[in-house]
Amino acid sequence: MLRSVAREGHGVAEVAAALRHYWEWTGRINPPARAIRVPPRPEMVCRTLEDDETRTLVKTALGWWPQGATVLMGLYLALRRFEIAKAEWHRFDPTLDWYRVTGKRSKTATLPVHPVLRSELEGHRQEGFLFPGRFRGSVNPVTVGEWIDQVATAAGVDNLVPHRLRHTSLTWAVDAGKQLRDVQVFARHSDPGMTAKYTRTTNRKLRDVVDALDYLG
Repeated sequence: MLRSVAREGHGVAEVAAALRHYWEWTGRINPPARAIRVPPRPEMVCRTLEDDETRTLVKTALGWWPQGATVLMGLYLALRRFEIAKAEWHRFDPTLDWYRVTGKRSKTATLPVHPVLRSELEGHRQEGFLFPGRFRGSVNPVTVGEWIDQVATAAGVDNLVPHRLRHTSLTWAVDAGKQLRDVQVFARHSDPGMTAKYTRTTNRKLRDVVDALDYLG
């Protein structure tokens, strides 16, 4: 039964929790809760773009509205796909220097806007959503994904799902030597351990580690 439910798109953890609530509600004594094995969550794999891919992607996105703007929102503000789709002009301050975003679990944060992104947004400012839908409201997040894919195809970047833009943004910040706490706030992570997963090891970094072992200096 659990396997069939999981195949239909429901996680084992959610099913186990629902059964526990049911057993408590029915007053069942010693329910077989331990018989339901919840597999551990898979480790997150950082899917940062290569440096040359990122540079090419930004150059391709510049001046391409609205497709390119969605890519820049992901790279310069580390926004998730649904956050890009729901972006609103009134959330920027008058000078486009700061942007207030509401993300997962309705958490709101105010983020600085990179000069490249600010320059791209100038001249497009109006009322309502940055990317309005065809009929009403904001554009569908699926459309945002399609726009990002169009820019990626033009830039020759393969397998670019929208969340890779966020991965790339945070990884570049960490690679640049920014404090992990600062990157955590920018990423809006409640757990610093999540932010730490956006680090990557390169040959240059390994060389820096070895060079630091100057025991005779």
